[in-house]
Amino acid sequence: MPTSADAASMTKLKNGEIKSRLLHVSQLTVFASALRAALTGPRFARLDSPLVILMAAAISYTVFLGKHLSNYGFDLSICVMAGDQFCDPGRVPPNLTVRPRASGYDGQFYYRLALDPFTSRTIDRGIVLDAPAYRQQRILYPLVAHLLSFGRAGPVPAVMVLVNLLAVCLIGWLGGAYAQALGRHALWAAPLAFHAGFPFTLVRDTPEILEICLLLASLLLLRRGRHVAATVTLALAVLTKETALLAAAGAGVAFVAERFHGRGPGKVKWYYPLAPLVVFLAWQWWLLRRWERLPLGQGSANLAWPMEGFVGLVESTAQTAFHERLLWFTNVPAIPEIGFIITFTALVALSLRASLAERFEKISWVLYLMLAVTLSHYVWVEDWAFMRALSEFYLFGAIILLGAGLKLRGPAFAASLALWLYLGLAIARGH
Repeated sequence: MPTSADAASMTKLKNGEIKSRLLHVSQLTVFASALRAALTGPRFARLDSPLVILMAAAISYTVFLGKHLSNYGFDLSICVMAGDQFCDPGRVPPNLTVRPRASGYDGQFYYRLALDPFTSRTIDRGIVLDAPAYRQQRILYPLVAHLLSFGRAGPVPAVMVLVNLLAVCLIGWLGGAYAQALGRHALWAAPLAFHAGFPFTLVRDTPEILEICLLLASLLLLRRGRHVAATVTLALAVLTKETALLAAAGAGVAFVAERFHGRGPGKVKWYYPLAPLVVFLAWQWWLLRRWERLPLGQGSANLAWPMEGFVGLVESTAQTAFHERLLWFTNVPAIPEIGFIITFTALVALSLRASLAERFEKISWVLYLMLAVTLSHYVWVEDWAFMRALSEFYLFGAIILLGAGLKLRGPAFAASLALWLYLGLAIARGH
C-alpha cells in the first residue's frame, strides 16, 4: 500500500512533469513565433525573387557536380557512362572514357546522337545504338549539345553536362516566377529545382532536366497568357522526351471538359494540346520511315500491369532488409525513396480539390500517376531509373502543392529537400 509520503512524492513528480511539458510547449511557441516573424519580416521579403533560387541551384549543383567529378579525376566524359558492351574503346572519340566489362547507361546513346543527331546508322564512331528509333525520338537534348559543340566531338561531354546544369538553374528561376504567380513566396518553389531525380540525370547525361525545364516554362507562359510561346515550348518538351505528351493530353481533356460544361474559354487554347501531338506524330512517322520500326514500340518493355513493377520493388527491398537484418532504414537501398513517393502521392492527392493549380495541371498529374503505376520492373529496379522516370509526376505534384495550404505543402517540400540532400550526398561521394 502506498503511504501518504509516497503519494506526495508522486504528486510532486507529476507537477514537475507538467511544468516541464509546459516549459517545453512555451519554448516551442516562442520558437514558432520567432520563425514566423523571420519568415514574414523585411529580410525574408527581400529573398522573394526567382533569382535567389537560380543562384541557390547554381551553387548547390556546381558543388555537387564538382565533388562527384573529383572521384574520377574531373573527367566530364564519365557522365556519359559509356560501357564496352555498346562502345568500342578503340574506335570512339579519344576523349571518351569507356568502362570495361560494362553495359553503360543511357547517356552513351545521347552522346552518340550528339555527334550526329539525324544519323541513319546503327553503328558509327564505335558506338552502337541499341534501339535507334526509340533513342532518336528524344532528339532535342542531343541536338542542342550538337549545336553548342559546333558539330565537333571534343566538347560534347562537357556541353552535355553544361546543358543540364544551365537547365536546372533555369528551373529554379521559372519555379520562383511560378510561385509568385500563385501568390506564394518565391522560395516555396525551391523543391522544383531540387527534385531528388535531378542529381541522377546530371551525372548520367539524360534528358529529364531539360524536359522539365521546357514543361515548366510552358506552364508559366500559359499562365501569363502567352499561348503561342507556351505551345511551342510544350512541343519542344515532347521532342525532348515523349512522356511530355501526357501534359498535352491533360490540357486536351481540360479543354474538352470546359467546352462540354459550357464554362467558356479557359486557360487552354485548342492548339495548345493539338500542336504538340501533331509534332509528335510527324516525328514518329519520320522515324518509322528511317528505321522501319515504331519508336514507341521499342519502349514497350517499360510498361506492365498496374502496380506490378512497384510491388516488385517493395518486395525485393523488404527481402533485402529482412535478409541482412538492417535496422537503420537508410542502409537499405530504395527505402527512403519508396517512403517519399508514397507520402508525396498522398499529400498531393489531399491537395487536389483545394489547390490553386489549374484544372489541366491536376489532370496531368493524375495521368502521370497512372503512368507511374504501370511502369515495369525495368524501371522500378533502382532509384537511378525510377526517380528520373517520375520527374513529370513530381513536377505537376509540386505545382499542385504550391497552390495548396501550408499544412500539406510544408511537410511535402521538407521531405523533398531532405531526400535531395540524402541522395545528392550519396551520389557526390560516388556511391
